[in-house]
Amino acid sequence: MIKLSASERKNQVLKVMQRLKEATTSEIARELILSNSTVYEYLKMLEREEKVERIGMAGKAYKWRIKTKKIPACCWYCRRIGECKELVSTIHCTARNSVHG
Repeated sequence: MIKLSASERKNQVLKVMQRLKEATTSEIARELILSNSTVYEYLKMLEREEKVERIGMAGKAYKWRIKTKKIPACCWYCRRIGECKELVSTIHCTARNSVHG
């Protein structure tokens, strides 16, 4: 994995933040398929802005819920494998779980 500088990571996160303003909920889930550290930083920024909330852990991965959107967002990990068995109103951040990352 390529290591990004702090400014490159910040720029990536800011691009995703800008994208959020225009995105539908399903698009947000797709946008979150980024490098693990960027996803985690992005979700932490959104948590500070009170757009998402951390609702617990799924194994070693954090679970997050979009606060400002009414439409449930599919878990992007489950979506990648073609089914969303649970937690359809949350987004999994697997930044702390290298098994799924």
